[in-house]
Amino acid sequence: MSGSGKCNIDASFPSNSDRVGIGMCIRDEHGAFILAKTE
Repeated sequence: MSGSGKCNIDASFPSNSDRVGIGMCIRDEHGAFILAKTE
């Protein structure tokens, strides 16, 4: 399918902290890397 993509998202919730971690990775319809982001 032309023009489609894939976005993977993950999150972490450490039990010893009140912080949250998130990350994402976007790839195009061919699996080529487009963008990644973490916080």
